[in-house]
Amino acid sequence: MGCAELPPAADQVSAEQLKLGMLFPPQSEVLEVAIHTATRVAKLVFDSNLAQVARPDDIEALVRSHVYTPSYA
Repeated sequence: MGCAELPPAADQVSAEQLKLGMLFPPQSEVLEVAIHTATRVAKLVFDSNLAQVARPDDIEALVRSHVYTPSYA
């Protein structure tokens, strides 16, 4: 599978959102969309034996562990 075969973020739009005319997920869901996309890319890297680290049991958890989460005092 190449990068061209990865579905775009538009496939993460729900049926209800499509009925409202939305083509992409709302900005309020941007973090989850980014995590989902990064997880798919990481799976592609591991499946293609391009990773230089061992494949984790939970790729999504690995991605989430590296996500920047701003916290303001």
